[in-house]
Amino acid sequence: MPVSPPAGATSPAEPARTLLARLLRLWGVSDDLGAPAVAAWPAAPGGGPDIAAVAARHHLTVTVLRDLSVGDLRAVGLPAIVELNERGIARPYLMRRLERDAATLIAPTGEESRVPLERLEAEWTRSAWMLWRNVDLLPVDPAEAMTPTVVATVALRLANLGHLTGPLPTAPGARLEAAVRSFQRAAGLREDGIVGKRTTLALARATTASFGPSLTDRRPSG
Repeated sequence: MPVSPPAGATSPAEPARTLLARLLRLWGVSDDLGAPAVAAWPAAPGGGPDIAAVAARHHLTVTVLRDLSVGDLRAVGLPAIVELNERGIARPYLMRRLERDAATLIAPTGEESRVPLERLEAEWTRSAWMLWRNVDLLPVDPAEAMTPTVVATVALRLANLGHLTGPLPTAPGARLEAAVRSFQRAAGLREDGIVGKRTTLALARATTASFGPSLTDRRPSG
């Protein structure tokens, strides 16, 4: 099913930039995303857009996840730029929705398709780029920097979601780990008690759900 591209979006010759523009629109970015503006985005060493730099311009954070499962995608719940290996060629898509038996993918051309999970599992490269609104300025991977401030911020998020009661901890410990495990269990993540990238993204979506898109909403693809 064809979907109209953002006004002035780049041509399919630059698929990564086109899909990133679509993803920014999902996050409510209203700035000019026409061809000249998108073409002027900073480039990464590989030639594609520097997604982190572009996201930062719009007060968003980008995280790349690797070795993912469909269950991880479902638990995190954020739209993502993914790649499918189609006849030996890696092609990028925007994953817009994830249902019980299929995923909705948007090609750089704007073509929207519902892909059975069996095909997704067979062709997906197991990595994904996701944008998120980092309202608390958490490290992308808090497990690597569990300072008292980071612990307090994570604890407050867990408390707001009902997984922790006061007094809130300011240092790693058994109570925080138990709360993290409780959240992971509820979200469908692997229960390891560690606030890694997947858990951080799932927490961000759960605590800012009304301010951003998810893989389960039914809003227009944009």
